[in-house]
Parts: sequence; C-alpha cells; structure tokens
Amino acid sequence: MTLRSHWFGWRCGAYLLVLAGLTWAVIHRLTQPLWDEPEIVVEMGGTYENLLRNSSAPFSPEIRDRIWFGIPMTDARLRFVDPQFGFTTPAARFFHCQF
Repeated sequence: MTLRSHWFGWRCGAYLLVLAGLTWAVIHRLTQPLWDEPEIVVEMGGTYENLLRNSSAPFSPEIRDRIWFGIPMTDARLRFVDPQFGFTTPAARFFHCQF
C-alpha cells in the first residue's frame, strides 16, 4: 500500500464527509445565540414595523409583491406586552394560534 492510496482512499473520503457534516452542525449551532435568547415582542394595536423594531430575533427577508410569512430565522420567545394579560412563551420557531 502506498501513501497516495492511503490518503485518497474511500476511508479518507468517508472521514472527510463526516468531518464536513460535524463542521456544518457546529456552525449551525453557533449561529443560534445561546447566551441571550432572541424574542419577538407583540403589542396589542402595534404595527408590524414596531414588532420588527422591538424584537431581537432576525426574520426571513421580505419578498416584494409576494405572500410573505415573516418566519423567524432562529428559535425565539414570544412576549405579548399587556399590563393585564401579558405573557412570554418558551423559545420556538413557529407559533400556532388556535381560536
């Protein structure tokens, strides 16, 4: 066995693939802030611009002239600001309201 076949064999390719997957997982995890959870701040009667300004969670980019759902890019807590009925939810990516 030569050195060349050892470095460029199928095992080396498998190791590189595993290493690439682990690197991607670590980078993905580090982009999610761990020390300060992002939050989405909702006020009764507030505008969408106020929601974006007061929230620390980044949202998906807006697509002009298309239906856009404004999905948060990271898990975030939802904080409803109200003197009587205010609440904060655990961190989540999608919030489902059922009436």
